[in-house]
Amino acid sequence: MRSARTSLTAAVKNAFIVALIAGVAFIASATMQGQRSKAFTCDTDNGGLTLPAGFCAGVIADNLGTARNLVVAPNGDIFVSVRSGPTVQGQPPPAGFILGLRDTNGDGKIDMQEQFGTQGATGIRLRNGYLYYSTPTSIERFKMAPGELKPSGPAEVIVGDFPSGPNFYVTNAAGVSNQGLVEDGFIQLTGGAHSIVATFTSSDLNYQNSTSNTLSVTITPAATTTLVASSLGVVPSGSPVTLTAVVGSNSNSVQGPTGTIQFQSGSTNLGAPVACTPSGANANGGASCLAQLTTTVSALYPPTLRDPRPTLPLLPLLFALLSVVLYALGWRWMPEKRRRTYAYAGFLAFALLAVAIAGCGGGGGGSGKTVTIKASYVGDTNYAASSGTTKITVQ
Repeated sequence: MRSARTSLTAAVKNAFIVALIAGVAFIASATMQGQRSKAFTCDTDNGGLTLPAGFCAGVIADNLGTARNLVVAPNGDIFVSVRSGPTVQGQPPPAGFILGLRDTNGDGKIDMQEQFGTQGATGIRLRNGYLYYSTPTSIERFKMAPGELKPSGPAEVIVGDFPSGPNFYVTNAAGVSNQGLVEDGFIQLTGGAHSIVATFTSSDLNYQNSTSNTLSVTITPAATTTLVASSLGVVPSGSPVTLTAVVGSNSNSVQGPTGTIQFQSGSTNLGAPVACTPSGANANGGASCLAQLTTTVSALYPPTLRDPRPTLPLLPLLFALLSVVLYALGWRWMPEKRRRTYAYAGFLAFALLAVAIAGCGGGGGGSGKTVTIKASYVGDTNYAASSGTTKITVQ
């Protein structure tokens, strides 16, 4: 899923939903808490609605979220099913809930709100002391005492375990307003090509059934980035090290990337591919997944076997031998009076040469080797493949 959320909207905006709530002001504002409206004033633009002559409307509540359906209680309280809360730019839609709205002073404006429920709701009804509503996977109800704006007890599931998942809303039914406007909810489509058709089924004899043109939509896999890190920057020989890879995306899907990640040292695989654990989008970022591998230094960089016996470099030895020959020739040609000074200088030079030869020999260990660790995410139907690297030093 690109986790692309596609809204099938014939011609409706959130302002229309808010204005729809305003439409009940003609009933609710006159009856809330048994009061008769004293000062309700219609909006100059009728809340964005086009009304016949002699009618007017005003917005009684705003910024509620994605309101879907409402019902009015006998005392004038309004209960609204909200599919998702007010959105913030760049963040995934918040979870849905139910709102209880009340006008406490009879001015026709909502001045008390109560929020309850933990899932996005669609249909909503009051019947025999219960508030019924539906979620994407169940039908539930709250026990409501007379005059209660928020239920005191938990929701009761009437029937549940409806099918769910990214394609559950691909086929939806939506009502038609008196202006011929239709709005469907958000749907989630998997990667690939899709054909979308809207079919109108008439409920009376005045209008015929009809089918829209076909809308072709192609969903491409969401782009990803892979970051890899090591629990140790410098790994002593024989020590375990944990490699962690995180696959991130800008997708707002509740389903994170799936599939596997292959860790490599250079071009050598470090064991089998590791399953990537998915996480849906949240307030901190888009959908992602995480994989970890604990391995040892021998798998990353097998140490080179060295001869423990000390070795002497050939070139310095040849230089030392030549120096001895030249010194002997110099001694022979040196005048008698200068031979003592010549001998002292020769002993000092040979001592320094011996120290240099000793420093060049032996079986020293070295400072370690830098190893490139690579993590490759294979991708899935909805998320594209990606890879990342990091470097560690192995001693």
